[in-house]
Order: sequence, then C-alpha cells, then structure tokens
Amino acid sequence: MPLQSKVVNEQPNIENTLLYSTYQASSPARFSTDDDKFIMYGGGPSYIIQCKNVSKLRPLSSDRVSLFVLSSHFIIWSNKDNLGVEIPYQSIFLHALDKNSLYLQVQNSPVLGDSSDEILEISLIESSDHGNANELFTKVNGNAETVYHAMSTCSAMHYDSEGEDDDEMMDHNHETHSPTIEIPENCLNGEASHIQVRSFKNDGHADDLDEEEDEELEEGIVAGMSVDVGYAQIAGSKRIDQDDDLVCSSKRNRKQ
Repeated sequence: MPLQSKVVNEQPNIENTLLYSTYQASSPARFSTDDDKFIMYGGGPSYIIQCKNVSKLRPLSSDRVSLFVLSSHFIIWSNKDNLGVEIPYQSIFLHALDKNSLYLQVQNSPVLGDSSDEILEISLIESSDHGNANELFTKVNGNAETVYHAMSTCSAMHYDSEGEDDDEMMDHNHETHSPTIEIPENCLNGEASHIQVRSFKNDGHADDLDEEEDEELEEGIVAGMSVDVGYAQIAGSKRIDQDDDLVCSSKRNRKQ
C-alpha cells in the first residue's frame, strides 16, 4: 500500500534532526539514516503557499509556511497553526522550479484537500518575511533553487513500490520466444526432389569433403551429407567399409 500524507504536530529541530553536511562528516563510512534522527537536505523559513484546484491545504489556516526537505519525506509547516503536512516523496509526482518559486503536483488525499481531483497543484513562493525562527534554517540556504535541488536528491532515494510491482508483473507475464528456424512444408512432407545431390572426393583426410565432383568413387566407399535443421551443425561423413574408419568434417551453419 502506498504511503499517505499525514498531519504532524512537531517540526524538525536540532534535537531530532541532523543537517546532511553534519551527518556526512560524522558518518563517512556508513550512508544510512538513524531511526531516531531525521536527515535534512534543505529547506526554507518563509514561503507563501498557493493551491490551484483547492482554496488551501485542509489542515492549514494560513498561507505562510516553512519547508523542510528531509531524506524520508517533505514537510510543509505552518507556524500559525503549529502543525504541518508530511508528504512522502512517492506522492509527489512532479516538482519544478520557476524563478523564485516551486511548483508541485501531489497525490490528493482526504488529509490534504476536499477536491475530487486526484492531483493537487501547489505553488510555493519565496517570501521576504523572517518567517520561522527554527535554528536549522540558520545553517541552510533557503532559496527556492536550493530547495528544488534538495528535493531532487531526496526523491531519487525513493521509488514507487506499487509501480515497481506492476513492472515486475508485466515482465512475469511477458512470454519470451526463442529464435526458431522455419522449415518449408515440402521438406516436412519428404519432398526433397529439388535438392541437388553432390558426391565428394575421399583422399583419406578429414578435410577432403569439398564440393568438387568425384566421378570415380571407389567401390565400398559411401559418401553422403547429413543435414539437421535447427541449431545443430551441418556435417558430412564418409565411411570406408573395409577399414571401418569414419572421417567426419563439420561446418557451422550460420543463418544470414
């Protein structure tokens, strides 16, 4: 089941969150998040939120918000309401940069909006207000371009498990066909009158199966060609009854 957006009542802070630069410096040999710590890649203290197909996000009463780009999810936080909306990256279908603003297309849910549309269109515009005094914002560049690149990095860490399952199902149901050689119907019916029969010289060597005609075949020597249609080789053989010696040569049949 895909992750759903939800309301959170605590914003990231210096107690429960590490900046990515700090985390990378302290754990160079291990790149994985701690269960009790968020990893913050970017964010901004002051943005104005605008929604195209709904009047506002349902939990928020103000259009002044802060943004937290965490490795696990994206948070839009309202200082006035003292709560925020946590959006998993799998639910963010598109994020784009437009000068000093971000444009998002997000999977709608009862938590976010009362619209019947499946996708919410959200704009997040930089504001000159001081906004959120969270200490984390003193250590990051909060402009829209930096937030955009941070979202791109974190989004790449997550995949849509539902879409992955669909792809695996399609691959499982896809029938793979091995290459085959079509055999003419007249060959299957034994009609081989059009096939030219050639005789071969026998000089007692394995490589003497050339295509020159041997008009004076010695008695007791049988020359023939065995053809196996498919993946096997085409082989010619000569057998000398007196000595019971078998000389074979083979040529690989390559289909052009």
